[in-house]
Amino acid sequence: MSLITSLIDDASYDEGTGTGLRTLAARAALIVGKMALDTSDPPAAEIAFRTAVELAESSGTPGIRISSVTASAAQQLYTGRPATALDLLGTAEADVRCARATQTTAEFHTVSAFAHARLGHDADRARALDSARTAIEHPGDSQELASDSWATLLALELAAGLSLLWLGRPRQALPHYDVLSNGVYPATQRPRDAAMSVLYAAQAHLGAGEVEAAVFYAHRAQDFLDTIPSALVSREATRLREDLSAYRRAPMVRDYLDRTMRSVGATSSSWGVS
Repeated sequence: MSLITSLIDDASYDEGTGTGLRTLAARAALIVGKMALDTSDPPAAEIAFRTAVELAESSGTPGIRISSVTASAAQQLYTGRPATALDLLGTAEADVRCARATQTTAEFHTVSAFAHARLGHDADRARALDSARTAIEHPGDSQELASDSWATLLALELAAGLSLLWLGRPRQALPHYDVLSNGVYPATQRPRDAAMSVLYAAQAHLGAGEVEAAVFYAHRAQDFLDTIPSALVSREATRLREDLSAYRRAPMVRDYLDRTMRSVGATSSSWGVS
C-alpha cells in the first residue's frame, strides 16, 4: 500500500483523476485490511485501515470515507477498544448526515451500535440500530445498493441479537437468531458472516442456559470451519469451546469437543474427559 500511495502522491494528474485514483486506492486498502484481520494480523489491519481513511479523506468522496472509517472502527472493536471506535465514527458523522449510500450508512450505524453495546450504552445502541434500519428501509430516490455490502435487514436482525448478547442479555438475544434456522438467511453467500452468526447464536443459547441448543449451533459452526479458513471465526470457535468445556460431562458436549479437537489434530484427552 505504501508503494501505491507514494505513486499517487508523486504523480501529476487533474483533479478528477486524482479523486478517482485515491478512491480506488482507499478501496484497495480496505480489502488489504479485511484480509489482514481475517488472517489474525491486527497490526497490519490497523495500518491498512488507517491508510484507507487517509486516502478517502484526501479523495473528498463521502461514501468511501464512511466505509473506511466504519471498517477502521470495526477493527478497533475487534481489538477491544470500543471507545476508540466511537471516536473514529464521530469523525464521519457529518458525511453520514449528507450521504446517499444506504447500505454504507447502515454499516456505519451498526458498528456504532456494537461499540455502544460493548460500553453498556443500551439506549444509544438501540438508537443506532434504528438508524441503520431506517437507512435500509427508507432509501432516498438516488441511492444505490452496494453489491459488496453486508448490511441487509437480515444482517441487522442478527446485529440486534449480537448487541444484546454483548450487553449481557443472552435470553433477549435469542429471538433475533431465529433467522438462522428458518431458511431465510443466505448462509452460502457469505459463509464467514454466517459462521460468526452461528457461533454467536451458540453463545446466546449457552448464556441462557440452553446447552443442547448451544451444541446444535456449535456443530453448525464447525461445519463452516471445516470448509473455510478464517482466523476471526476460529477465534470465536475457540472461545465457544472453552465455554462449553465446563459442561463436558454431558455426552452431547463431549461429542462436540471430540469433533473439534479431531479437526485440529488433537484428541479428546486434551479436555480431561475420561
